[in-house]
Amino acid sequence: MKKLFTLAFSALMVLGVASCGSKAPADPDHTYHAVGGWGDWNATDDNKMEAITKSDAEALGVKLDGKSVEYIYKYDLTIGSANVDWEASAKVNGEVKKFNGKFTIKAIAASWDKEEETYNHDQWIPNPADTGPAHVEALTDNLFFPAYQKEKDPDGFSWADNPVITSGEGDYTFVCVKYTTVSTATDIGYGFALLKK
Repeated sequence: MKKLFTLAFSALMVLGVASCGSKAPADPDHTYHAVGGWGDWNATDDNKMEAITKSDAEALGVKLDGKSVEYIYKYDLTIGSANVDWEASAKVNGEVKKFNGKFTIKAIAASWDKEEETYNHDQWIPNPADTGPAHVEALTDNLFFPAYQKEKDPDGFSWADNPVITSGEGDYTFVCVKYTTVSTATDIGYGFALLKK
């Protein structure tokens, strides 16, 4: 009987550890929010992203081979439902093209201000003006990121420009990946993936 109890207890412990291991790690200091030209450029409860695991992201189609990942967040959104009154540029197949500003996208790492009952925008992603590496690489081929430099490149892009979605209107899952290690050569700290549903 004692042996049977020990076996049952061990099985419960294994199940408990397995279920804990499958829980998505989340940044204890920040929530992550999806923002863009289609709506409000502020962190809100409505645009809060959900923490997911590496296997969740890979199941969605995000290629993370060889990436050292700290946190991953996702958010479902509809792109292109309403025009905005400004434009953004992107280089597509070697040609600089104009896009309606509704096709821009960013993320915000935010903290909650209890006194003001609002979110603090601790880091715009991407935004090199913030502390820490905030440059992003595209994990899907439907995102354009401008030059990560203060001076304009030969095509007129600099870090003052917004990332642009080049795959048109539709329903997407937006995935923001924060890397554990940062490339000092490029200051890349994040990856974005945009997956059309």
